[in-house]
Amino acid sequence: YLYSTFRKRGLLRGFGCTPATPEYLPVETKLIDVPSLERLTGLELKALTPRGSQFTWQVAGLAVCAGEYVIAQQLGLDPMTVIPATAAVFLADRLVAQGAVFESVYRFFFPAYKQKVVQHEAGHFLIAYLLGCPIQGFF
Repeated sequence: YLYSTFRKRGLLRGFGCTPATPEYLPVETKLIDVPSLERLTGLELKALTPRGSQFTWQVAGLAVCAGEYVIAQQLGLDPMTVIPATAAVFLADRLVAQGAVFESVYRFFFPAYKQKVVQHEAGHFLIAYLLGCPIQGFF
């Protein structure tokens, strides 16, 4: 019933999202704070948080800097100009595109990452559903 109603209203255009306005949502927004989430699920918040991969990213960052340094020297460029320029590109991607460019490149080189992201986001959807939160959007 719900699917056909949304389809008739033109709200299901492939993968999209339903506007979070009262006319489209069956119930009000439901906010779940951390203590309530822990009580309802029986799990501590740290059990629901992705495992830290900070060290991996630090090593990857150092490897990129080292690689840039060597490549810049081989091309006759000043590494102390190239490395900050790359950092500026990453920062601009983060500020302007919320990291979408970096993530797209990362998914290209590491296809398994895409499946990991899909499973992670499905977890958000499942937890919201099980907690009785209205699903306001998806992509």
